[in-house]
Amino acid sequence: MKNSGKCPKCQKTLPFIQFEEILIRNGEELFDTGVSLFCPYCQTILSTSLYTDRTADDILFNVKKIVEEVSDVLSEVQSVRDDVESLRSVLSVAASEKHLIPAHKARKKKKK
Repeated sequence: MKNSGKCPKCQKTLPFIQFEEILIRNGEELFDTGVSLFCPYCQTILSTSLYTDRTADDILFNVKKIVEEVSDVLSEVQSVRDDVESLRSVLSVAASEKHLIPAHKARKKKKK
């Protein structure tokens, strides 16, 4: 494979390029890591990039974590709904059988 690409600064033909890991910042905060591609002769930076595979893996990991947390919350909500529905059924049966006595009437009966 013959390479004919040239460095834009030193104009040497590049049979290969060099790379190194770099830190990418957003202002003062560390944003991510990436790579810097540079000329092996004059060290002119030819390109920089995020580690796209790692970035995609990080995003997938975080999405899975969020989905698990949402699933846990939804399970808890469903459990509470089931409990409320059970209480409604019990109260409905009790009211229909007239077992439910208002609190103020129960107090009056005790005083007699």
